[in-house]
Amino acid sequence: GDIFEAFFTSCWLGYTKPSRRIYEVALGVSQAPVGRAVFIDDRGPNLMPARALGMQTVHFTSGDRLPGQLAALGVNLS
Repeated sequence: GDIFEAFFTSCWLGYTKPSRRIYEVALGVSQAPVGRAVFIDDRGPNLMPARALGMQTVHFTSGDRLPGQLAALGVNLS
């Protein structure tokens, strides 16, 4: 099955990163508890507002590293 319950892009939400509003809207639309939400981005400045809201964050640097990073957050990849 899919490991992601929701996936959003900034153009779909109508806001740009790192505006705090984009993260608030994504949380509202997904109805995910903030502590279960994981935000993945390759730019550090885009991670800061998500982290400030209480989301878990992953600084994406490599597709090879991503599964381990998600598993470390408790994301079930099976």
